Amino acid sequence: MKKWKKALLGVGLVVLGLWMALFVLQGGIGPWRDHIADDARKSQHIEETWLSAEGGGEELTALVFYPEDRSRSVFSIYRKDRMPLFGWHFRAGGGVPALDDGVAEFTVEGFGERAYVSMNPLGACRAELGNGETVALDPERDIEMHSPSGEKALLNDDPDTPNERYFEYLDWILDKAESYGFYVLLLPVWGQLVVGSDWSGCTYEKTITEENAYRYGRWIGNRYREKNHILWCLGGDRQPIHDGVDYKNVWRRLAEGIAKGVLGQDLKYNQPDDAWKDVLMTYHACHEMQTGECSTMSYWTDEEAWIDFIMLQSGHGLTPKNYELVREALIKGHREDLIGFGPKCLIRPGQKELKSDLGKNRAGKGKKKTIRNVHKPSKTKKRAE
Repeated sequence: MKKWKKALLGVGLVVLGLWMALFVLQGGIGPWRDHIADDARKSQHIEETWLSAEGGGEELTALVFYPEDRSRSVFSIYRKDRMPLFGWHFRAGGGVPALDDGVAEFTVEGFGERAYVSMNPLGACRAELGNGETVALDPERDIEMHSPSGEKALLNDDPDTPNERYFEYLDWILDKAESYGFYVLLLPVWGQLVVGSDWSGCTYEKTITEENAYRYGRWIGNRYREKNHILWCLGGDRQPIHDGVDYKNVWRRLAEGIAKGVLGQDLKYNQPDDAWKDVLMTYHACHEMQTGECSTMSYWTDEEAWIDFIMLQSGHGLTPKNYELVREALIKGHREDLIGFGPKCLIRPGQKELKSDLGKNRAGKGKKKTIRNVHKPSKTKKRAE
């Protein structure tokens, strides 16, 4: 037995030695993917106030950091370690003239993926590389909304002529989601098709307008009227007032059209009706860098009877104040009952509210109030039989 123990110990030491050698050769353990941006900022001394953009695949991830005026830029390329649990490793970075003039291509020996980086000063939607390959510079470039097989959502880019083959694909997705017991937040149109521009600066004809929004909403609402696992979502990463232009009436007409298609009723956006609860709807706003606004209700009011619940997109902010955002949303939605210590509450009261409540209790009763933990059952002594 002693020989076997020595042999196992020897094998263990060899394995540990090999692992340590790989550890050194690979450059140690890198950050997990969620922490790559933090690692890049620290290792390259990038200012915390700079914005960032990130994209990548299974093997490579590229990041670009830049100030709000885009006067400078720093890039970082990370590759995933082939060894499990070794994380991601920095492979290239710095400032490159190509980032200002065009598209820079990066590869890592032994890895099949390539990374393309550009500050896109010309606002191009796509770039053609030397080998003739075309690369999209913005994921929103697909203004024609293709399925994976290449089917366009709309024939002739007209919402009055939807492509049946595309929507058969969407039918399949919705049916599959339902089979798994999932609810689907369905966006009938992405915001860029209403405002006529994407975040890279490309502009084009507006697809959904105040003139056709109701008809398109009625059509798609009618198509999915029998589905009971759909939540409707308008907005598509845009505030209703975008670049100084008010698009509220487009979204209102779309909401009324969806209600007509789903329920067969002529509901009005500003007239409260219990029927609106049968076609749950919200609005997906973007995060405005200039103002910090990121809520469904940033530019809407209680007049909008079609908005049933509030969404927040705080993740794009540099210093998101999530507690304050949620608290404000609950107050705007008249759901202060969800602020407290009860099991159904979403958030706990803030320090100011606690001090106010304690002051009231002391003033009213003259003695300290005992607060029990409502989540734990009270303990009682059992009488001996």
